[in-house]
Amino acid sequence: MKVLTGAMICLFLVFLASVVIACAGAGDASDVYYHKSSPESTVRGFLQALLSGDINEIEKHLVTQGAGMPTEIREAYVLFNEALMVDISFSVSNILVEELWATDSEVAVKAKYDLEGEVNGRNVTVPDEDTFLLEKRDGEWLISQWDEVEQSPPILPITPIPSLTPDPVTTGTPFLTCTPLPDDPGETLLSDDFSRPSGMWPVYSDRHGIAYYKDEALRVKHRGFLRRPEICVARCSFDDFVLHLDTKLVEGGEDSWIIVACRTDYWGNGYHFLVSADGRYAIAAQRKAGEREFLQEPVLSEHVNNGNNETNQLRLECVDNSISFSVNGNLLVEMLDNTFISGALGLGISTSTETGNAEAMFDNVLITSPAN
Repeated sequence: MKVLTGAMICLFLVFLASVVIACAGAGDASDVYYHKSSPESTVRGFLQALLSGDINEIEKHLVTQGAGMPTEIREAYVLFNEALMVDISFSVSNILVEELWATDSEVAVKAKYDLEGEVNGRNVTVPDEDTFLLEKRDGEWLISQWDEVEQSPPILPITPIPSLTPDPVTTGTPFLTCTPLPDDPGETLLSDDFSRPSGMWPVYSDRHGIAYYKDEALRVKHRGFLRRPEICVARCSFDDFVLHLDTKLVEGGEDSWIIVACRTDYWGNGYHFLVSADGRYAIAAQRKAGEREFLQEPVLSEHVNNGNNETNQLRLECVDNSISFSVNGNLLVEMLDNTFISGALGLGISTSTETGNAEAMFDNVLITSPAN
């Protein structure tokens, strides 16, 4: 029995040595780890590469067009890993990948995992999940879509609400275009009291924040780990419009800002109309994810109701290059700016990592065409 055991050990050592030699000849450790022979290994490698901030490693897991990652996605990744997480280091663990559906050339999966890091001296574990669509290219599985992947193979396009007509989405434009009513000034373009999900607003929970329905209102929550705003972007775009809505801060501190983003893209680049928990208002233009320039510096106003659970009624108007901002029936600022001419509507909140969680509630959204 001892002789047999010794022989088995010798055979195992020979096998182990051959594996090490084979791996050494195949490439470095990262090449072995990021082998993309299955959807699960591709997703695992992508999540690890995403947190490392190495664009070249990230691109190894994506379907590209021969010129690498699209420019806007590359910029978002760089900002996410270098600017937005400069003082926080996360690692990913407990990755579980499950298949949602599959065809001969595509597969959709859901990945559940934990993000672990240290924030303001405390160890934090954040459970998270993402969905991915992968395509098989030359025997390798590569990611073609990240997040908002259909739970079953898509058959027909979805119309969010009867009054809106979805147009084909072009490359780089992740929105549906609403059908305007130019011959009837002041006509309603969108009305939502959030009494039930309409399909217009994404509902999600990820490492940055949460968007969900509660008490017949839309709520957007910032987890407080990253400095960038948390914005829930509607699946619809507008050119000229007048917007009315009610909002209030449910949770947060004096450095928490409620955001209504207009003429925005998927990344939140557009005009940001802001009110703070301590009674200030401002208008900013975000031209790149994480980079915001004030067009109207923060100003304290008696017309802005401050504190948590205090409702503010906002009115925003964007017509050609003219924009204006009213709070509780009082015009606070109007100006001319040519930066953005069309885009989607986004509802969100920003806060600091020192404050931690912050949450805003939005209700009674009404968008009309300009009166004249």
